[in-house]
Amino acid sequence: MLVDSTTLKSAKTSSSTYLVNKSSCACRIDRLLHQQQHYIFITSAQPTHLPRQTFIVYHIRLNDIETKRRYSDFESLRKLLVQLYPVCLLPPIPGKHSILDYAAGTKKNDQPTIERRKRMLQTFLNQLTRHPQLGRDHFFHQFLTSNVDWAQIIHSSSVSFLSKQHPLHMMTSPTSSSNAWVHQPLLSHRIVPTPTSSAFKQKPDPFLFSEEKYTRMANFMHQHIEKNQRKVIRRLDELANDYAELAALYNGFSLNEMNTIAIAIEKMGQTVDDAYTKTGDMVLKLEGEFIEPTQSQIQMARVVKQVIQFRYLKQVQLEMVQQAYDDKRYELDRLLRMDHQFSLEQSRHDQQQIIPSTSYVGRMFSSVGYSLQHLIDADPSSTRRNQIGKYKEAIQMLEEALSICRNDTRLATEQLEKEIARFEDDNILTLRETLMAFADVHLQYCQKNLQAWQDTKHKVNQISR
Repeated sequence: MLVDSTTLKSAKTSSSTYLVNKSSCACRIDRLLHQQQHYIFITSAQPTHLPRQTFIVYHIRLNDIETKRRYSDFESLRKLLVQLYPVCLLPPIPGKHSILDYAAGTKKNDQPTIERRKRMLQTFLNQLTRHPQLGRDHFFHQFLTSNVDWAQIIHSSSVSFLSKQHPLHMMTSPTSSSNAWVHQPLLSHRIVPTPTSSAFKQKPDPFLFSEEKYTRMANFMHQHIEKNQRKVIRRLDELANDYAELAALYNGFSLNEMNTIAIAIEKMGQTVDDAYTKTGDMVLKLEGEFIEPTQSQIQMARVVKQVIQFRYLKQVQLEMVQQAYDDKRYELDRLLRMDHQFSLEQSRHDQQQIIPSTSYVGRMFSSVGYSLQHLIDADPSSTRRNQIGKYKEAIQMLEEALSICRNDTRLATEQLEKEIARFEDDNILTLRETLMAFADVHLQYCQKNLQAWQDTKHKVNQISR
């Protein structure tokens, strides 16, 4: 496939035209996020009812700044950041299915589910602030700004244009110190190959082992650990309900007795009822401090796999562009050799026309052959030169694309190594915190129950005639 000079100039348009993000804005949100003491709170999550839909509005607070966002706003923020930072490990957000249940009205009054979503979205925002690049992204800062219409930003021409681009047609920004990527028109040109998800690398991938490792980890945690955690929570819920029923029975039983027996039975009912409350509290704490972090770890392992696959496709893209460049180079060399050979033949023919031949037959066949060649191609020399020119332009375009892909692959590899190292450090810290939380929740539960049952035992010992 060849290109003309107009197409080449169009494809080489500077990508800075499409740079829609600022890496360092020094806005108030940026200053607040990078103070020593900062934390983003989602203070409430309120159902909002419209004539045709019901949705949850989350109230976000940073210091004295408060803004309101819907779930779809969180979703669009994450999608935009994935587009701008394809090699960064973006924290997950809770799945959308439960939000659709809210819209259908089936869970709009399910306060525990709303609280769980609120906690997970709050964790998402605070994980973004701790990331060295994502925490300084200006889109993220605008998301937290109260007087910013987020829908207007998402539907702006620059962001809409960016969201429609193929991830492999992006490149690291040459004008930004951050790791944000921008659209590069050259990479989307038809002469520059774009690999599909099923493409294979010619060289071994150093991240293949990591991808397999995190895939196994995600599968194991999802199929075994999370499944067992859910079983424990379900049985604790059942235990709490059983305590509630038993407490009601003891309280009713106490009404049929008198004196110290009635007091002891009533105390037993109160303690069992208290055990119901404490068991319910323990379930909530286990969900927030143990199960939800585990779910986040599973989702993050899948995010690592996706980012490794992106970097893998960038490497494949580099190899495909290199192959296309080599093929065009080979064809150009072949045409140059043909042109050189034709020039020699043309020179010999011209000399034959100048020097009379002693053979009339030789002169006749030479003239006939030369005439037949011109009948087949009216101007073969011009055709070859046009082809040579187009191949040179194509090679020039592929050389530039090759340089871009080499730089992007190198930077993607370096960034991915840092991201995986940070993820593994965070993973160890999260594992430690979740296991400690599991132990602390049970310890507090047992300590509170021990005191309550000791008091109950004292009352029971006082039973007399």
